[in-house]
Amino acid sequence: YRGAAPLQWALINGDEETGVAVFRLNEGVDTGPVFVQRKVMIHDEDNAEILGHRLAVIGAEILVETLDGLGDGTAEAIPQNDRLATHAPMLKKEDGQIDWTRKAKAVWGQIRGTTPWPGAFTSLHGKRLKIHAAEPIDHARRGKPGEITELTDEGLHVSCGQGALLVRELQLEGGKRLAADVFLKGHPLGVGDTLG
Repeated sequence: YRGAAPLQWALINGDEETGVAVFRLNEGVDTGPVFVQRKVMIHDEDNAEILGHRLAVIGAEILVETLDGLGDGTAEAIPQNDRLATHAPMLKKEDGQIDWTRKAKAVWGQIRGTTPWPGAFTSLHGKRLKIHAAEPIDHARRGKPGEITELTDEGLHVSCGQGALLVRELQLEGGKRLAADVFLKGHPLGVGDTLG
């Protein structure tokens, strides 16, 4: 990925791994030859904030490795293969708006990639509702996209175009970020209510 939001787009696109690299700057955007790179597995609990912290630690380690190599003359910069590059543009606020007609895994990737900014959001009774944490689930009752099909202690089951999500943490406009079970105590929702 090249551009302003590489780790965010790795999550949004559902990649299983990403990485970090130290490269020499040139006139292009992230096109310079690479000194050191490290692959990192993406975990299910990762969002852009969590993954960013992990990559920062690894980035610091390989920066030191690169500086040591430059100091002792062993560092070698290897040209990138431009055909393997993917553009990763800066996120915009509208990149967080959930389209429930998409597959559950795509919505899950969007939630992970846009957390904490711009935040994944939908609407509930005319108010903006941020979704902070969710995960795809297999055996959910089928409903129309955005429909709440079940309420459990773990969260809300929300139908997507294909599959469903278990929404675990959410925040209504003007309110606090809450676990779904706490949210439901103050915001009565029922099976058949629709998000979006």
